[in-house]
Parts: sequence; structure tokens; C-alpha cells
Amino acid sequence: MKTTKHTSDKIPMNKKVGLIILFALTINLFNCSKDDDKPQPEPTTHDLLMSGKWYWESVTSFTLTDCNKQSYFLFDGNDLLQETFAENNENNCVATFSQTGTYQLNENTIIVTVDTGSVVFTITSISKDKLVMNQVNGSDTYTFTCIKH
Repeated sequence: MKTTKHTSDKIPMNKKVGLIILFALTINLFNCSKDDDKPQPEPTTHDLLMSGKWYWESVTSFTLTDCNKQSYFLFDGNDLLQETFAENNENNCVATFSQTGTYQLNENTIIVTVDTGSVVFTITSISKDKLVMNQVNGSDTYTFTCIKH
């Protein structure tokens, strides 16, 4: 009886290993997801607001000390806002005022409500590390420039 040799019996072992590796790499190459190439969506204004503490860098009509620049706004995902103001007290920088309220974001307008009433801020620009917003108080407009550390 004559035995038939398979073609795989004629291929040396090192070439078999090479072909298996080549086959595996080819499969892996074609299985890469096309989704990896899609750009990530831009974060929304709400996402950026909630991304950390926004420290005061400047406020028009005021000269902020290094200690004042430790003041911040903190917006959270439950529409709560914490505002903390820091100033020098006997050569120590301390939070001398802090309040918590709620906020509503409507496009570029933030309505902040605290125990004493409501304040409206208009966002003029926001990025992952800089927030600029205006607050109108009577005939005065204050521009807050805030950064993240």
C-alpha cells in the first residue's frame, strides 16, 4: 500500500513556524478596529466646567494677591457649585469665605443660586485649562479669568 505524503510534511519546521507567525500577524492587522482612527468628540462646556477646580487668575477691577489666586469655583456633576475665597490672615493664606449653591448651565450662561440670591455668569471662552466668564452687577461688568493647576 502506498502512503500519500501531505504537503505540510514537505515544509521544514522553521518555515512552518514562520508561516504561522505571518498568518497570525496578517489576521491581527486586518482585525484592527477602524474606530481607533476616529477623532474623539470635543468635550462639552458642561464636561469642561466639571473637570476640576477653577482657580481665580484675574478679576477685572481687582488686584489679586498670590493668596487670592487660591480662590476657586468647583462645579460638580450634580449641578452643585462650591465657591471658596482665600485671603491672607495673619500671614497665612486661608479660606475666609466658602459657599455652596446650585448652578444651571444654558449654553454659555451659568445661573448660580445660593442662599442670598442668584448670580448670572456668561462664559466667553472655555478650554481644558482656562475659563473666562463675565458677571454683570448693575452697571459694572466683572471678568473672571480662571485656570486649573
